Amino acid sequence: RWADELVEAARGLAERAWEAAGYEDRSAAVTVFNPTGHPRQDVVRFAVPPGRPKRQVRDADGRVLPSQHVVEDDQSVVYFIPPRLEAFSVATLGLASGGPPPPTVLAATPTSLDGPYYRLTVAPRTGGLASLVHKPTGRELVVAGPRTLGQTVYFDRKEAEVVGVESTVEAIGPVLARLHVSYRTGPAETDLFVTLYAHVDRVDLDYRVRKPAVSVEERLVHVFPVVAPGATVRLDTTGAVVRPRPAPEGDLVPGGNARRFAIQAFVDASGPGGGVTLVTRDAFLLRHDLEPLSFEALGNDQNFKEVTKDQGGATDFRFRYTVRAHAGDYEGADAFAWSRSVTMPVEALRGRIGRPPAAAPSVDPARAIVLALKAPDDPAARGIVLRLRETAGRSGPLTIGTGRAK
Repeated sequence: RWADELVEAARGLAERAWEAAGYEDRSAAVTVFNPTGHPRQDVVRFAVPPGRPKRQVRDADGRVLPSQHVVEDDQSVVYFIPPRLEAFSVATLGLASGGPPPPTVLAATPTSLDGPYYRLTVAPRTGGLASLVHKPTGRELVVAGPRTLGQTVYFDRKEAEVVGVESTVEAIGPVLARLHVSYRTGPAETDLFVTLYAHVDRVDLDYRVRKPAVSVEERLVHVFPVVAPGATVRLDTTGAVVRPRPAPEGDLVPGGNARRFAIQAFVDASGPGGGVTLVTRDAFLLRHDLEPLSFEALGNDQNFKEVTKDQGGATDFRFRYTVRAHAGDYEGADAFAWSRSVTMPVEALRGRIGRPPAAAPSVDPARAIVLALKAPDDPAARGIVLRLRETAGRSGPLTIGTGRAK
């Protein structure tokens, strides 16, 4: 309930911001906003009203941008790749009728996807990914073992078998390719949507889980076996990035709880030969006492005698993860900037604004990320508050670009 209230509060603030900027619904334009404090070029998504004709997105010079119409949850949406967006910047792009979509560099079969950045294969026994190859480096990211990447494990004193695995092509076009994998584990039914992109180096896994409440002790876990031998695991927990082992191998004090960690945004497993960064947007609990990396998405086994057993009345859940490989060892600033982009996607609305905001402060993403840009808590105070987090682990001055902000 707390999370739902927070989401609603954020949605209300966003609506007020668009209104203050003079938003007008127009079918010939789409306006995008970068909510992060660093420049980026990323995939963008916006909804299309029912019955409207398909349009292509065009830049300021009228050039057609890579775009693709997809149906999600019975809603027509458009995915496209906009030009580079500066920190906290707004851009208005054109929408116009066009011909057939351009050819795609992506390929799909009912059990595989292939693109410029990744090649993946679904395991027919588990519904997870039996293989995920990062093509720029040639590395297989799935570590050999009993689990597949993204596999669902349901446990209620014994592990439930995965049954009824089916996999089909959900969408393919110039921007993305997507598989729909469905299966059942114990009382939980899962629809997993696996997406890779033609222009963005990432793989998205979107789980839709339907599960009735049960009174027995249970847990539902998503497993990501991406910790290669010799790799160091780092967790973005509240206020710090830690290696989840007691010192000196890790950063925990003697006697510290090394079994469970709350994840703020990302987990990274890296070594000199490369690594994997995983962003979790919904399931925050990492179970370090289970197989690496295991995220407990649902469960009542943390304090079974004391917890409620009714799931708060909910039976439908969503859990999203994003995976990206990288060459070389862990780079904190890069992990922070990328995970921030995943958790704060570019906002987009069909229409235009009449009062574009002035350029906002920005910082070098190789040194820091912006946590907040806001008015002071005291209404009588002047100026704005820019809250930063240093991410490179370096001392020394940090340059802040002020744009036109006064």
